Amino acid sequence: GVAAFGPTGRLRTERRECAILAMPGVVLVVAGSDDADKRLASIEVAPVSAGAIGTFEETTPLPEPMTDVAATVADGELFVCGGYRDDLPT
Repeated sequence: GVAAFGPTGRLRTERRECAILAMPGVVLVVAGSDDADKRLASIEVAPVSAGAIGTFEETTPLPEPMTDVAATVADGELFVCGGYRDDLPT
């Protein structure tokens, strides 16, 4: 079964249209847009321990703000593709 849902670590920047990845020990939240529809380049990462998410911290951002990206981690590297920039889809 699934345990009851409850509050967890809060993002430094609340966002939507982002990619969320979980891997052993961490959660990553990539790009997206804020509540004013401004595209974001930031990437936030938080530790996960015993099912609890720790404090989110910003890490190296994308080269430019994007929404609706696809992202995955392979061999310890973050891969981001697709999405929308301010001027056109990429």
